[in-house]
Amino acid sequence: MVDFGLAKDFINPERGSHIVYNENKTLIGTARYMSVNTHLGREQSRRDDLESIGYLLIYFLKGHLPWQGLKVDSFNERYKKIGQTKISIKLEDSCQGHSREFYQNLAFTEKPDYNMLVKSFQNLMTKNFWSLDWEFDWNQNIYFANREKIHSERFFAPS
Repeated sequence: MVDFGLAKDFINPERGSHIVYNENKTLIGTARYMSVNTHLGREQSRRDDLESIGYLLIYFLKGHLPWQGLKVDSFNERYKKIGQTKISIKLEDSCQGHSREFYQNLAFTEKPDYNMLVKSFQNLMTKNFWSLDWEFDWNQNIYFANREKIHSERFFAPS
């Protein structure tokens, strides 16, 4: 879900200060999920990470994003058209029928309220009748696969 190959420090390790805001940056990342600021050539920060995760969550909830399948002639035109579409769509329209609990309008250097985001996820889970037992589907699949393997080895081991 997350490509850490493009990750970078947002705090300058030499000065201990936030990275400097720049413009005219080249596009980096997957157009479908990149932030509007990235489309506009602005330096990325934590706010852009959250916006990208938001697009990913909307994709998971709805199965598509409004800027998927746009017909264009070139790679550059595709990036431009996706960016224009994102700018033209209101957040309310993208999230139609789904919760807006995660919306944060952040400045470039602002630290997101991660505790609020975690609590929002937990509240949504319980509101939608999912339990917070921290048992995930893949844990159960691994457990049952291992149990079956142990069972078959115990009773069907070669003699």
